[in-house]
Amino acid sequence: LGRLGKDATSHGAQLSQLLGDQETTVRMTATATLGKLGGCMAKHCVEKLESEKPREREAACEALGLMGTAAVEHAAAVVELLQDSDWQVPTAAANALKRMGPAAVKHCAEMLGRCRTIARPAVSEAIVRIGGADAAESLVPLLASRDEGVRQYAAETMGQLGSEAKPFARFLAPLKEDSDREVKRAAMQALMKLGLGPQPRAELGNGDEMPPPPNRGEKGKGK
Repeated sequence: LGRLGKDATSHGAQLSQLLGDQETTVRMTATATLGKLGGCMAKHCVEKLESEKPREREAACEALGLMGTAAVEHAAAVVELLQDSDWQVPTAAANALKRMGPAAVKHCAEMLGRCRTIARPAVSEAIVRIGGADAAESLVPLLASRDEGVRQYAAETMGQLGSEAKPFARFLAPLKEDSDREVKRAAMQALMKLGLGPQPRAELGNGDEMPPPPNRGEKGKGK
């Protein structure tokens, strides 16, 4: 069917059924075929994102990812699977979102602001995989979140975005004085990763004068 191109698009519903097949090779072939047929197949794959079968959800993510930017209108649906309890599904979702491109990152940032705590690492990873200035900009509102966990992950994610996040580093600066210790630490580490961390102090110690050197003339009590 993949070789038939547009002539095969009328079979999208039947093809998408194979995403839930028990055989791995069948799922892989269906995934590749749907991806090759492009965005016109996306609607059939999206329906499978809510399947009770984790491997079907995973395959649906992979198929949408193969469609790239042609499937970006469904990024919000894929983002929901970053919270999936089956670890392979969030991985497939993150890869798919990366392929969808920068337009998908706003949905990831929105998810980071509301997802369960356990899902934050996966959502953060998806943002990092997409990368770029759009990813950094999408994190800026989250740095001011009322939730300290969201602020922490937004700061940590910003630090992992590299040089393209530098123009937005000024939004990290206020978090150096955050009331939450973990947020404060995350902001400091992020700034350091961006090459904007604090310079080493010129003086060490507490500022007191150095104690006098020991009198070398004195002998110990031992013989």
